[in-house]
Amino acid sequence: MNFTLELLPTPFAVSCLEPDAPLPEDAVSRQRRQTSYAAEAGSACGVRNSNDSAGSDLSSYFETINRLLKQQEVVAPFEERRRFVDSLLRAIRQREVVSQYWMRITGHEDIISLIHSARESGDTNEAIWRCFLAAHFGRPSARGDHQIQSASRFLCAFCTTPFWTWKRVSKNAEVLREWLFECADDLETLRYGKHRKYESQKPELIWSVIESFVSLANEYRSPMRLITVDEDEPSDDFHVLYRRLRPLKQFGRTGRFDILVLLLDLDLISAEPRSCYLRGATGPLQGAKLLWGERLPKELDELAAELSERLDVSPIVMEDALCNWQK
Repeated sequence: MNFTLELLPTPFAVSCLEPDAPLPEDAVSRQRRQTSYAAEAGSACGVRNSNDSAGSDLSSYFETINRLLKQQEVVAPFEERRRFVDSLLRAIRQREVVSQYWMRITGHEDIISLIHSARESGDTNEAIWRCFLAAHFGRPSARGDHQIQSASRFLCAFCTTPFWTWKRVSKNAEVLREWLFECADDLETLRYGKHRKYESQKPELIWSVIESFVSLANEYRSPMRLITVDEDEPSDDFHVLYRRLRPLKQFGRTGRFDILVLLLDLDLISAEPRSCYLRGATGPLQGAKLLWGERLPKELDELAAELSERLDVSPIVMEDALCNWQK
């Protein structure tokens, strides 16, 4: 079986891995990189590594997932299943390196670095507030400096150091609201990441989103308590938080999923999702339908969760793979 793994960057890979993107390579070095990548990704999914070639490892992994898909009565044709495995392997590798990438970011131009600073100083409330701003401006799906820097520029009030801190905003949010209208022209220069590309730069709409977070955090008495799950609550912490963030304006399924994954990646929560949250999704849901057929989102979610569990990969990986495979 000849299965070639093409290392093409997905949108998420571009935003997270672009600083380390490889330079053009000759055919030999490219093949060496693909061989190493295939073996590493296969190992991450529990595929046994041996002295066999990477092609054998990859073939074995494809046979494993193909068998599981058949048991799930998959409808995608053979070649599309092979392409899905390609997408899944890339998603595994992205998931392995994303946290490492976040940790290497420095400088006030990127809000990720400012989140690190707040967390390391012990100000968890401030770190969570900054995560909210990062998620609102779509930092996890940002491409290019304009999108990457927008959340930080907002936090720093278009200067060089954080100004709209949680302490200042929670003490008197109306001051921020007034500033938004005074700086409407500056707000027009902000750019949102791909997952937030339909959000507005208009002061009143940005204010409505921020006000919803401030109100929700105050309801729980602090941002830290907002993302804390009590012991007497259901054991699926990710789902508890996913439902808890529902009042956030403009944070639908993708927005809430993204902010929780960002909080997870930055070690501010430890809750892993148990499903792909396909209900209300676009790309991932379409991918699931192409793979398993026209079924209810709940049933597709169960099939995706089952496949994730049997392959020992996070539903975050499965969601990313389904989304990128269907494009």
